[in-house]
Amino acid sequence: RTMMTSCLAASDSMRRHALPLLTSALFGAAISLAPQVAHADDATAEALFQAGKSLMDQKKYSEACPKFEASYKLDPTLGTLLNLADCYEKAGRYATSWTTWGSAIERAQRDKDDRLEYAKERRDALAPKLPKVVIRVYGMLPGIDVYWDNFKMPPGAFGSDIPTEVLRHKLVVRRDDGAVLLDRDIEVHEDGKKTEIPIDVIALNRAHPRLEPGET
Repeated sequence: RTMMTSCLAASDSMRRHALPLLTSALFGAAISLAPQVAHADDATAEALFQAGKSLMDQKKYSEACPKFEASYKLDPTLGTLLNLADCYEKAGRYATSWTTWGSAIERAQRDKDDRLEYAKERRDALAPKLPKVVIRVYGMLPGIDVYWDNFKMPPGAFGSDIPTEVLRHKLVVRRDDGAVLLDRDIEVHEDGKKTEIPIDVIALNRAHPRLEPGET
């Protein structure tokens, strides 16, 4: 487990800032003309990263994650992404963590980074904890859409396991005339459990007939 610990212990600042030692006058001139904003962003990203690490050490995960998020936006290094995934997991945001580990895997593969196996190991270990939702739609009709937390679900997602967070979610079925056929809060409580939600679109559509022109 030493490798797992060391992967997250380093700030990645050395990777971010270390450059070959060049003494060329031309190189020096180029550096002197570089936009100062880039250096400011790097410094801010590092400060945010260190603040996140400090909060993690204090087990203040809900406060640490936004620090890593902000750091990554300014300077998207793999080290920051790994720490962000770890923070989400410790905060109990398993679906978000699982997705972030996946992004880290893609980044490590692209960069041929030796932390690839570590990211894979962490994502695989998290999979059994993922709560999942399965939305089963029966009798789908044209002009009707299903939304999960304001996200319009593609038909291909119906009947599939969707990793989600343990909290309250919003399920809405809306017709193209603006009618809301279903508006339901869905509570997801247990880690590693599957919540199945059946939706009878034909019955919902029948219960909410379209208004004729002039009707109110």
